[in-house]
Amino acid sequence: MTYLELFAELVKSQMVLPRHVPPFSPAYPPWYDEKAQCEYHAGVKGHTIENCTAFKRVVDDLRKSGMLSFENSEEKGNSLSNH
Repeated sequence: MTYLELFAELVKSQMVLPRHVPPFSPAYPPWYDEKAQCEYHAGVKGHTIENCTAFKRVVDDLRKSGMLSFENSEEKGNSLSNH
């Protein structure tokens, strides 16, 4: 499952919402990509959700709290815990 697919599932489950942040301004960070946009950051240009460290931290926090599990997720058909 990609981070984009996971984001869609977490939004659908109301576990995560897009974060509205101001767009980047020059001077851009070295990793900035004008053609990329991040769904977690409400479409802000500069990076994709696959490269979004903020979203990866959210996923890690959900995993550590037990609200999200990837173990046997293909067998269960769902990576989100029943809460």
